[in-house]
Formats: sequence, C-alpha cells, structure tokens
Amino acid sequence: MRTSLLYKEEERILPSKNLKGNEIIFILAFPDMYKYGLPNLGIQTLYKELYFRDDVAVDRCYTDEDQPFSFEYGFKLKDSDFIGIGFQYEGIVLNAFKILKAGSIPLINLLREENDPIIVGGGPIANYNPLPLSLICDIIVLGEAEEVIHKIIDLYKVYRNVIGKRVKFLQAVSQIEGVYVPCIHGFFQKGVVRQTSPVDINAHPAHSIFVTKNTVYEERVFSIEVRRGCTQRCRFCYMGHRLKPPRTLRWETFKKIVDLAIDQFNVEIIKLFYEGLETRIVEHYLEYILKKGGRVRIGSQRLEKLSKRIIEIAAVSGQRKITVAPETSGRLRKAIGKHEIKDEEILEVVKISSLYGIPDFGLYFILAIPGETFEDLDKIADLIIKVRHQMNKLKNTDGRLEIGINPLYPKPFTPFQYVKLPSLKDIGDRFLYIVEKVKKEGFPVVISNDVVDEKVEKRQKDENEDESLVKFETTVFHPISLLQPMISRGGLEIAFLLHYLHSKNFNTVSDLENLLNEFGINAAWYFEEYTDKYCPWKIQKTLISEDYLLREYSKALNFIPTNEECKLNCSRCSNRCIDISMINYQGGMSNA
Repeated sequence: MRTSLLYKEEERILPSKNLKGNEIIFILAFPDMYKYGLPNLGIQTLYKELYFRDDVAVDRCYTDEDQPFSFEYGFKLKDSDFIGIGFQYEGIVLNAFKILKAGSIPLINLLREENDPIIVGGGPIANYNPLPLSLICDIIVLGEAEEVIHKIIDLYKVYRNVIGKRVKFLQAVSQIEGVYVPCIHGFFQKGVVRQTSPVDINAHPAHSIFVTKNTVYEERVFSIEVRRGCTQRCRFCYMGHRLKPPRTLRWETFKKIVDLAIDQFNVEIIKLFYEGLETRIVEHYLEYILKKGGRVRIGSQRLEKLSKRIIEIAAVSGQRKITVAPETSGRLRKAIGKHEIKDEEILEVVKISSLYGIPDFGLYFILAIPGETFEDLDKIADLIIKVRHQMNKLKNTDGRLEIGINPLYPKPFTPFQYVKLPSLKDIGDRFLYIVEKVKKEGFPVVISNDVVDEKVEKRQKDENEDESLVKFETTVFHPISLLQPMISRGGLEIAFLLHYLHSKNFNTVSDLENLLNEFGINAAWYFEEYTDKYCPWKIQKTLISEDYLLREYSKALNFIPTNEECKLNCSRCSNRCIDISMINYQGGMSNA
C-alpha cells in the first residue's frame, strides 16, 4: 500500500479491498496531475464499477510522481492486466505517453508483447475521434463505458491464461459493440464500429467516491452528475449531441446520493453537473441540499434556465462566482442555437448576483463562429464593458469579471464538425481587438493562459489587485489552439504525429509550427471546411444522424435558429437528430 501524503489525506466511500492476489489488475490512469484528475467523475465512476467485482483489483494513476507504480496499492504498471486512460481534453493527450514510459511499456500497440498491459482508451477525446489515439491504445471504447467495461473483463478472463492470449483476446473483444481495436478494425472503413448503447444513469449514477482538499477546488467537494447529455442542441456542443439522449437522475436516486455525501461522508459542499435541466428541477434538487445542511456549487448556467432562487441558493452557499455563456453577439447566437439569450437578461443576472453578495462574474465566449465580423466583435466587447459597468454601479468594484474566450474547435458529431476556421493569426487579432476595446474603457486587464479558475470558495481579496479588473482566460496564443483541430479532425497521420511530439519541447505556437514542418504535416489542412472532405472520425457509427448534422450546419450558415430543445420522446420527435433504429430508448424528456 502506498504512503504518499495525497493518498493519506484522501477520504473514501469505498474502503480499500483486501486482495487475494489473483485478481485482474486494472489501473485507471488520468494523464494529468492529481489535483486535476481526482475530481474527474469518469474515472471515479469506472473505479466504482470495477471495485465491486471480486475478480478485479482496481487502482489509479496520475502524472505527479512519474513513477512506475499505481497510486494505491503500488502495483507495477507493467505488471497490470489493463491500463485504462481517460482522455478528457486535448491538452493532456501527450501526457499518456509519459505514463507508459514511466512503466516501461512500449508506446506503440503493435510493439507490445504477450504480457504487456492492454491499454484501453476512453473519454470525450476518444469519442470525438479515435484515430489519433489508434497507435497508443490497444482498444478504445466508443460511447459510455459503465456497462461495456464488464463485458471486456468477462471476455479477458476466458483468454487470461491461454497461450497467445493477447492476439486472441484482441480478436475476440473487437466483436463487442462499442469496442474499437485498431489492429483488427483498421483505420479507414466508415461505420466499422457501432457506439455503445446509452447507459441508464440511475442504475449507474456518477458521483464522487473520493474526497480531498488537495484538488483544484481546494476544498472537500462531493460532485454529482445530475444530467448526462443536454436538451439544448447548441450546434458546437459535444454534450448536446454525442451524449444523446439526455438523461436525468430521478429524485429518489439523487436524494440517496446526497444523503450518502452529507450523512455518511460528512461532506458539506456538493457540486452538481447538469446541462439544460429545467429550472423547477434544479431548484428542487438544490433546496434538498440546503435542507440537509449542505452547500451547493454550480457551474456555467444556461441563462434562460437560471432563476433568482438558484442565484440566491448559490449566494447563501458562499459561491464566489456566477457564470453564463452568451458565446457571441446577439446576431450570431441564431447560428449556434442560443438565440433566446439577450444581453439585457445577462445584465439583470449580474445585478441579482451582485445584490446577493456574489462578488465575481464570468462570461464564456467563442471566437470564429461562422459569419463573424468586426461588428460582432464590437458587440462582444460592448457586453463585457456593460457587465463591468453594471458591477461597478452596484459598488462591486472589488469583484472580478472573468472572461473565458477561446476559438471555435470543430467537434465531430456536431453540426460544426464541417466548419472552416480562420488562421490562428486571424483569431489572435480578433481576440486582441476585443481586449483593446475593453482597455480603452479604462478597465485594468489581465490575460492568462491558465485554465478557468475552479476554486469554489470566495477568494481572499488580493490587496495588490486592481479594482474593476477584467481577467481574460484564453488558449488563443497557446500551442493547444493549433493542436486541437488536428486531434479532433485528423486520421492515422495524427497518431504518428503525437508519437513524434511526445518527446519534444514546445511552449509557443511557433515552436509547434516548426515541429510540424519537420514532421512534414500542414496544420492548415485541418482548418478547412469538411463538407466534401474525408472525415476520419466516421469510422464509428453513432446515434447521431448525418443528415441532421448537415441540415443544421446549413441552417447555421444562413442564421436560421435551431428548433426547440428536446421535449418529446425520440420516437415522436420530427427533428430526427438521432437514428432511432439504433436505440431502444424512449427518452428525450427529463426522466427526473
């Protein structure tokens, strides 16, 4: 058993298991530091699924220690049966090589030998497009993994002690729905792997099973996924498309989890994840947490579903910031599916949150929406200025206005998967244009490449911090802004590129461009429109209708809003955003 300080300060819902010694060793790896990886509900949910199997010893791994051992039991990484890597965002993809190198595991799947671990990939990046991960991973789960992970383990038991087990297992596991095996399925055939069926989240609820103050939150926070997927159908959004149909925790399920957190785990702060959930349900669930003596934390809010009562509950709970996502100008909101959001309503939310004592406010924007002009950039800057003035008018000059603003990244299986992107220089110029307009208004400005501040408690005022501060948090000038479209849209060539890049140092876009030139790849190719181009990610067959995506993309280019949010059962809905022949599910409405 490990004795690191991080491990010692963890609190667990599930006690450490007494192992017999013959269990299948499955290590869940998050390719980033512990403080970012521990809160991830994907890893914790799969840990819970595997924990209750008597035939599995499940463990974790992060990048902090750079050692060839697992986090809890100290298993040698190379001696494990499986290493499951959660690819949550593009910026951590290269860190996966770091984990394998620490364990002396070959970085390319075809070079692994009989007793090397099976490397399993999953998570949003794998679900966007598995091909860039097709050299580092032996198998990739396409879709939700809570149920298919058991099929993989059961099948492995059949071949575990057979001569030639590795090849025989990979051949057999390639027949399971939702399991992509690159060396079996290849890299070019369209629709060769069908995604897993959507999971009943009430049978497999996602919530914290580890709690510690040693995370990005800096407090003991218990997280609950209340809604998986979203009814809103924003045209750029992964969650509103790839995770269809939207599903919600039922009331009784939610209460049991909150009771577990507060009564048994003695956790005070409960963070909820829900997208597009009806206001009445959100209020009902938040009220229960307050009634139990807990405090709530909520993330970015859909403006038309954010009520005065929700803001009040957040304020009573001591939350330091309310965040909304207007994304762009009012004109372009028609193109992305947020046409109902009005600037005047945002200013009203700023007023309410300030009056309730919430000091900070956050706005999210996306640059390079199709059809964007300098008039739209003016409107974005004007909204930022109006929000800052509104905060000051309410004597909230100490409050910080935080602006998350990043380029549009075309995510596969969304209508914007086809979109043409401007050059990074053009995007950078657009960003600086907005910043200069804010500066001219006399507000002090800070620009940061850091991730958006996730601290949940009210921050202590920095005596050296300027009043009326506007902080811009962006990846515009970070190398990831060049790499993201390549990872989301690329094929096998990007898998080779990632293998090439993992041992290189690059801190600027220019550094990365030089490396791409050395490798012989043109990044501009991945910024072009994809309506008539080969789309490598279509190797998988998902629930999303390709006809629907093309229709919605065409509407976006003509500034035609999306139809209403999902309200009907999928079998009765005329939008036909999913292929109902692939799914035995009558959802669409909230099942709370």
